[in-house]
Amino acid sequence: NSAVYRFQSEAALHQLQNEKNNLSREVQPAQLEKDFQFNRLVETRHQLDEASSAYTQQLSLYTNGLSSIIELHTAQDYYLQAQKDYVDATTGLMKSVVNEARVTKAVNAVGQNLKL
Repeated sequence: NSAVYRFQSEAALHQLQNEKNNLSREVQPAQLEKDFQFNRLVETRHQLDEASSAYTQQLSLYTNGLSSIIELHTAQDYYLQAQKDYVDATTGLMKSVVNEARVTKAVNAVGQNLKL
């Protein structure tokens, strides 16, 4: 009986170790995705600031009769697209942070079970 229990215990430990290894393989891609999304957020924020500035300048020019409504509309389109891109980047970053936390928590939980 003790040999059976020992075998079952070793099999369970081996299974936990395999699960930890599988989860560990998920951590690095999750971290890379989070880093990518953060850089995307920084870039889209820069683009949003630039588009806002361009729109404000075009609005001023249009108000003073120095540019056409078409130029103002084009600047507004770029500004609205930059806002959408920034929201998408923010959402992407949030999702990647949650995914990284989920994967990291799972790896840590398995590691604690294995006392590694």
